[in-house]
Amino acid sequence: MIPATRLAWSRLDLYSGPRPDPSDRTISVTTLVGPPRVARLKSLNRASLPSQEPRYVNGKLLTPDTASLFGTALHAALEAAARLADPPPLLVEERLTASVTADGYTWTVSGQLDVLEADGTLWDWKSTSAYSVSDGRKGKSEWECQLNVLSWLLVRNGHTRPKSLAVWGFWKDWSRKIASRSENDYPEDDEGPVEVAHWSYDEQTDYVQARLSLHEAARHSLPDCTPEERWSKDAGWAVLSGPKAPRAFGVFSDEATAKRYLAEVRNGKGTIEFRPGTSNRCASFCIVSAFCDQWKKELDRR
Repeated sequence: MIPATRLAWSRLDLYSGPRPDPSDRTISVTTLVGPPRVARLKSLNRASLPSQEPRYVNGKLLTPDTASLFGTALHAALEAAARLADPPPLLVEERLTASVTADGYTWTVSGQLDVLEADGTLWDWKSTSAYSVSDGRKGKSEWECQLNVLSWLLVRNGHTRPKSLAVWGFWKDWSRKIASRSENDYPEDDEGPVEVAHWSYDEQTDYVQARLSLHEAARHSLPDCTPEERWSKDAGWAVLSGPKAPRAFGVFSDEATAKRYLAEVRNGKGTIEFRPGTSNRCASFCIVSAFCDQWKKELDRR
């Protein structure tokens, strides 16, 4: 049983960005920085995309839009709070557009910023995993790209260039227990700032032009997604403290190296587990995987 209110949220249509037909050259910032193959397949198969509503399949509950629900709730709460901020922000949830010519074709780039604070900092709210800022990671690469394109759009729309760019992250799977015992970089709290490099205006322009060229090329010949775009992990041998350990001490490309690590570093204490390679985005998160021959070929090779 699924509450009617929960289903009603899935049927709400709160998106204010572009919904291009296959012939349109209108693109959101999120799509611009994302894989051109995914963007083109999504446009071509828009009428056949799988439902994102919660549902039971063979007795198992599937909830494809949970992350979207939490993200929407987060933005709505902070947008309401902005009305009480002191000093008040300069802009909140502002949608900006700009026309750009790339490879002889005119595109419309559209993006919605989260908040431009009174001190000139352009912030982006993110609800995501603590993994994004653990073990030396400083956030996802697309965060930097998204915020720089939004900064570029601000200037293109006559606004003053932001003084700085940053993400405020809410680490939804944060663990106090892991934070207290972690010897690696792990967030000390369940939310916090991530600084983002601010490119020059010319660098931002060059990036937008380059991305539009890739998306234009995808309209004529569908490119493969890169390993980075597929969130690909190679097959390997993991050394763990036990069969149910949540994290591995290390993952090695061959079994011999894993056995040597277990014997020499772990004094033989632990287990070794083979982990098959996978493309995590394709397997669990890509809305167009059912239409993707690249993903089908990868599955056929297994």
